[in-house]
Amino acid sequence: MREKLAAEKQINRRTKKSNILDGQPHSTGSATPDGGYQTSDAARKAVYRAKQSLPNSPNKYAQVVKGLMKSVSPRKASALKAQGVHHETGLVVDGVIRSLQASLKELKNKRADRDRHIRKLLVSSVLVKKKYRKIRAQANMLGLPYGFVRNCTGVSVSEINRARKTRSDKIASNISQSVVEFYKQPDVSRELPMMRTVSKKTMEPRRVMEVSTDDAYRRWTEENQHIKLSAASFKKMRPKSIKPIRTQQLNQCLCEKCTNVMLMLRAVNSAAARYNFFEVKVKDKYDLVNLTLCEREHGNHSIECVERLCTSCGVKNLEKRFETLINKHGEENMSWLTWEVQKSNVTVDGVAKVRSRKVIAQKINTLNSLVQQLIHDADSLAKHLFVASWQHRQYSNLTRSVPLPANTVVMVLDFAQNYNCINQDEIQSAHWTNVQVTLHPIVTFYNCTNCTTDHTIQEALVFISDDLTHDTHAVQHFITLANSHLSEHRDVTIEKQIQFSDGCASQYKSKGAFCDLSYCRSENGFAVERHFFGSQHGKGPCDGDAGTVKTTVRQALVAHKVVVGNGKQIYSFCHEKLTKDGLCTNRQSFLLVPNDVIERNRLTRNVTKSVQGTRQLLAVRGLAQG
Repeated sequence: MREKLAAEKQINRRTKKSNILDGQPHSTGSATPDGGYQTSDAARKAVYRAKQSLPNSPNKYAQVVKGLMKSVSPRKASALKAQGVHHETGLVVDGVIRSLQASLKELKNKRADRDRHIRKLLVSSVLVKKKYRKIRAQANMLGLPYGFVRNCTGVSVSEINRARKTRSDKIASNISQSVVEFYKQPDVSRELPMMRTVSKKTMEPRRVMEVSTDDAYRRWTEENQHIKLSAASFKKMRPKSIKPIRTQQLNQCLCEKCTNVMLMLRAVNSAAARYNFFEVKVKDKYDLVNLTLCEREHGNHSIECVERLCTSCGVKNLEKRFETLINKHGEENMSWLTWEVQKSNVTVDGVAKVRSRKVIAQKINTLNSLVQQLIHDADSLAKHLFVASWQHRQYSNLTRSVPLPANTVVMVLDFAQNYNCINQDEIQSAHWTNVQVTLHPIVTFYNCTNCTTDHTIQEALVFISDDLTHDTHAVQHFITLANSHLSEHRDVTIEKQIQFSDGCASQYKSKGAFCDLSYCRSENGFAVERHFFGSQHGKGPCDGDAGTVKTTVRQALVAHKVVVGNGKQIYSFCHEKLTKDGLCTNRQSFLLVPNDVIERNRLTRNVTKSVQGTRQLLAVRGLAQG
């Protein structure tokens, strides 16, 4: 009897000390029906022995436990579930959290108000409601700032479509658009035709500013005196594709007249700084011209002042400005740079010839001689800059007008620099025998014929040919193909055509080109007029389109995606990869012109008499044949 009571007391002591992991009522001393440990001490000791065999490192410990949870059998999984442990729950929750974090990160990179509200609503939907002490833990779990998660607690679905409150000092959209258009004016920035200046991501041609941002802001305020805009806001509105003047490391393809004036101004300013005559310095060519003209009226100088017919202004103002500096400098010689023609004797096939080329030369003379040359060039510089600005401004006003005049097509013509057909993994001897291909973009503007709303379509027609002769016959052939493309593939009715081009005599501005214009009405059935950009200021959208084509082909060559050796291969690649068809905004098409299809023996175009004063013409219109 005594032994029986002792055994019962021992069982009761074990029951009181029970500390089973599942928190269930205390076990009796009997074995569990599922084959578990009989007592809590046995279970505790088993856990201790298993813990001793696990690594101490937290990361290694987590990997081992995760591996054990993954490899359980179905019977063990049922046993774990009975103990309140779901081995798949952690994996599912981790996957959901990772997916949620990725979605929140994607929405964070978007700037639209709707995406911002959706991000807040998504966070609000997964928060544990009415347990605000857990917000910080949930923010850490989602990888979000605590303040952002706290602000998402009261977000509702109705806020998604709610418009964001507009600031009272917000700049109007028409002002922003006018600033962007001002930045794109030719006297403010110019388009770069080189391949290296085309953006590798957007394939958009870049522009570089001709003046500093401060000077651009000063000129914009003079033209828009009724608009209040700070200099900081003006600088922020500069498009990313237009780079400041300081970022241009190598200036090329510049106007000779403007460049020579800038080189002389640099020398004069250097002399002024030497004697501390800072009030004599002239910042740029535009300030130089403004010193010789009267004040602007309605944003423009008077045409009488530009043509030097006004008696109140003129280059005489420059003589007074530099008089003190000339007297101080005296007869001491100084040097400056200028571009000029250099002739050299060469022998070609045993025949002696004289060739001319433009070179930059150093001049050495007195400051007085330099100033006199600067005054002489400034006399014609005013009209030179006025014509360049005026022609580009008329082109911009016409192409940006919505819609264009009925049944009117605007074209911009220009030959690009020939493409040099090089290839990846090229051998040494092939470097000296590369084939060149002609590129001639024609950028067209016409009203959309498919949409009910009035808007203008810009389509770039890039002509590719192995014919390397750039003359009026090639230009006329390209224009004829462009007219056929618009009428047959775009269903455009042409009653009037306005063309813009540079003043190259062998291509657009000569007796042969004028003769082709005179036949347009009888051959095509509509009138054509051609306007010429200012001399050596003819940079336009054609240069950007050509640079984009060259850059895309060059990138494909480097990546071994294409091999080009002639115009047909370039056309096949561009037609497949770069054609933009079916869009109602910007389109791009490519047309192949074989080498032997351009007719150059046209009897009706054999004109022997030139038009007097051709270089002074700014526009021509075809009226009758001949």
